[in-house]
This record gives sequence, C-alpha cells and structure tokens, in this order.
Amino acid sequence: MFIMCSKINKPLLILCMSLMISGCASTKSPRTIPLGKKYKSYIPPEEIENDKWTDKIIRTNSAQLTLDEALSLTLMNNPELKIAAWDIKSKNYLVNQSGLWENPELEIGLENFGAKTYSISLSQKIELGGKRASRIALAKVDKDISAWDYEVKRLELIIDAGKQFLYTLEIQEKISLLSKLIKLAEDSLNLTKTRYKAGAGTVIDVIRAQKDLDRVKLEQSKESNNLKLQYSILAAFWGDKKYYFNSIKGELLIPENIPDLNSLISKLTNNPDIARWVFEMESRRYELENAEAEKYPDLNISAGYEREVETREDIIGLGFSFSLPILNRNQGAVNSSEINLHKMRYLKNQVDLKILNDLNEAYTRLKNNLDEVGVLKDKIIKGLRKAYNEAMRFYKMGKITALELLSLQQELIETEIKSIEVLSEFYKAKYEIELLIGDEVKINVKGEKK
Repeated sequence: MFIMCSKINKPLLILCMSLMISGCASTKSPRTIPLGKKYKSYIPPEEIENDKWTDKIIRTNSAQLTLDEALSLTLMNNPELKIAAWDIKSKNYLVNQSGLWENPELEIGLENFGAKTYSISLSQKIELGGKRASRIALAKVDKDISAWDYEVKRLELIIDAGKQFLYTLEIQEKISLLSKLIKLAEDSLNLTKTRYKAGAGTVIDVIRAQKDLDRVKLEQSKESNNLKLQYSILAAFWGDKKYYFNSIKGELLIPENIPDLNSLISKLTNNPDIARWVFEMESRRYELENAEAEKYPDLNISAGYEREVETREDIIGLGFSFSLPILNRNQGAVNSSEINLHKMRYLKNQVDLKILNDLNEAYTRLKNNLDEVGVLKDKIIKGLRKAYNEAMRFYKMGKITALELLSLQQELIETEIKSIEVLSEFYKAKYEIELLIGDEVKINVKGEKK
C-alpha cells in the first residue's frame, strides 16, 4: 500500500524514523557451585587490550607446594578456564547484537539527472510475531549455558588438579616408605651375611637377601622418576612449562567414616550438568518460539519524499508491504523444534540416571577403600610388623630359615605399599563424588578433633 499527500507531515515522518532505530538487550548469570568457592577464578578484563598474553613462567612462592597453592594457581591461570571465561564475554556481545534492528535502506532517485524530478526514500523492516524478543531470549540462554560450561570446567580443574596432587603425594609417600624398607632390607642382608660367615647360613640366602634389596632400590628409583613427571604435570595445570618446587606438602590422613549415601544424593542439585539443564530446556523452548514467530511475515515500512522540479510540487509517500504466508508457514521448523523440546525430558532423565549411577559407583569404591584401609592399617600391617620382628629374633637364634624371613619381609613391603595405594584411591573416589555433588565431602580422620 502506498499513500500520497501534498504536504509534508513532519511529526508523522519523525515518528516513522523513531520506530526504525529503537532496540534493547539485557543479561544475567547463573549461580556459583559451592565447591572451591574460596578460590579466586580467572575473570576477563573489560577490554581485550588489558589481557596481554604472555609465556612468562608462573613461579610458586615456596619450595614446598601445598594443595591450596596448586588450586589457586590453576584457577587463575589455566588456559582452558580462560577460554571458557572469554566465551562468556563473547556471548555478552552476541546478546547485545541479537537485540539490534536491521539497518534501514536509503534510496535516492534522479530523473534526467534531477532536471525533472528527484526523490529520496527510507525503508525499514519491522519484525513481527515476537521474532526479536525470542532471538534476544535465545541469545541470553546461550550465554547462560556458556556460564555453566565455565562452572563445569572450573570444577573439573579443581578435581583433576586435586587428583594429580593426590597422586603426586602418593608417590612421595611411597618413596619415603621405600627408604625405610631399604634400611630394613639392608639389615636383613647384613644379618644374612653374618650368619653365612659364621657357617649358619648358605650363599643362596645371601643372594636372595641381595636380590630383595636391589628390587626395593629399583622400585624407589622408578618412583623417583615418576615423581619428577608428576611435578611437571602439576605445573602444566597453571601454564608452567617447568616446575619450581622441590616437593609437595600434604599427608594422606587415615579416614574414620564417610557420610551416608542419601545425604550425598540430596546434593546432586548442585551438579553443574544437572543445573544447566534448566537453561538447556529454556534454549529449546525459545528455539520453538523463534520457529513459530517465523510463521508471521515481517512488515516493510517506507517513507519517501519526491520533488517535481517543473511544477515545484512536493510529494510525501508512505507505504508498507509484507509477504503472504500461503505456501510456507515454517511448518517443518516448528515441528522439528517441538520434537527437540519434547525429547529433552528423555535426555534430562538419561543425564540424571548416569550421574546417579556414577555417584553410586564412586560411593561404593569410597566405602570399599575405607573398609580396606582400616583392615590394612589396624590389623594386617600391625600383625605383619609384629610377625617380622619376631621372625628376625627367631632368625638370629637359628629357629627359622632366611627364606622364611625374606618371604615375610616381602609380604610386609607389598602390604605397606598397598595401604598407600588404597588410601590414595579413597581420596580419588572422594574427589569424584565432590565433582558430582558440586560440594565438599566432609569426613573425620584419625587424630582429628571432632
């Protein structure tokens, strides 16, 4: 439709121009998961220029690295977390972009190079059916999903760095234990040599004792190499190519009890993969709204001015146009979006079941390791140490053979190392549960005040 008038209606023209340039946008952020909230995490600066990339080595403050230092360095400097943080920043700009209107079109016409008539017109597309609103809402939800992705990455880094710290501590304690066992094996070897020289033993006994000593020393050498590797792996979490600490500070404390399973299940609402599904559902809902909005044609409004040079007549024209939604009403996209929204309940249920199964599996390992470490530390190792001391006394008296003594010594060494590994597995399972519930698993340890 095109309306002609002989006089310029300035208020109407101003109103048309104002409608063509309006727009708005806003943002929000999801909540923070409790786990690790005491540590500061990387936040991008307002301007890109203020975030200078550098390969400067981040040195730790002390020769002994603590878990708190490792996690603090990781959350402030890990490259993957920085990428996730900048993703949120970029989505903020996309939210603003989603609220912008399309640019108006300017058309200038000259008949006979302006000798007879010249004209100027401005046109603007007006989106109908709620397209702009649904587009803004979808962009906001997409930004919130990125914020949850950041939370997921933050928690994963806390757990992964914690588990690597734990594995490093396990190796350190193994090396310390192996040093004591080397002294034990050396004492056995010296005693075997003394008995051999006195004619109370055989050269075979000496060879066996030497073999056990060499085996323990070799195991310590392997663990020392593994320790250097672990130091490098830890430093890589915060972007260091080399490590500048000599050891890590910590202790594998013996646990006494664990929370009951139901109390942990009640905290699954903190799981970021579950919490982010609120936004995933919103995203699919806004995708459906956007598809339904596309059914409605957009309105094109134009305003123009024409000057007849010969007659000196001024003409103002207003017009609008839109497509007729007869053949294409975006039916396929709407049906597809409805199905995508409908199947989300099944996907959500699948995620819930997987996380619940993961929690049950990790809790079972936690409980089994608790029981095993209790039996190893309180019964088996104590019994083996007592038996070994008695065996050493009997061996000096000639009441048992060197083979019996060395066999008992070997069992003691293997059981001591096994206890460290089981204790480490207990804390690894604890970390996995903390990732699933998004919160700390509080336990009592021996020697700790309740």
